[in-house]
Amino acid sequence: MKVYPSKSNLKRLLVNTIFVALFISCYYPKVSVTKAEREQIILPDKSKLLFINTTGQIDTVSIFVHKKRGFGSNFALWWNRKLDETDTVNSKRHFGKTFIASSKYSKNKTKESSVGLFLRVNYRKSTIDEGIILSIDEFKESYVLNNELADTLIFHNKNAFTLSCQNKCVQRLIYSRKKGIIHLEQSDGAIWKLH
Repeated sequence: MKVYPSKSNLKRLLVNTIFVALFISCYYPKVSVTKAEREQIILPDKSKLLFINTTGQIDTVSIFVHKKRGFGSNFALWWNRKLDETDTVNSKRHFGKTFIASSKYSKNKTKESSVGLFLRVNYRKSTIDEGIILSIDEFKESYVLNNELADTLIFHNKNAFTLSCQNKCVQRLIYSRKKGIIHLEQSDGAIWKLH
């Protein structure tokens, strides 16, 4: 005598099979990021940096992670592929980490002597990149972080000579691969250095 599965078991098996098939079809591999590449990301989360300007005024800049997740989501990659109507088999989810640098006034007596800083520092890597790419929103330059690159990287603001960058806008920024942001030059002539 043959035993046949019940209708409820068949339904459950069918639902589970569909769920597993959907889950597997929406999974995309991640771009590989080596330990050496991750070590290029030097901004520590929840840290405070002291900056001092040429007149001796001090300001605190807080650093925190804006996007903790390291890799793009499966859904975002799937959605972009559907919108672009492309289906490249070797697409991988990109790596990205964004830090926010924001000045605080806890060390200042007046807000007028502040750095007035708000920056998004981005580290990213996609399948076409040769390493971690460092970029800062509103700045022209981006750099591939590798051993051949100089220790000091200079960034220039895209909007340095526009109306939107008149008052205390950071025109030039120097980034050290060992310490992070170490030097800021503002549109009002103030120069702030890491203390």
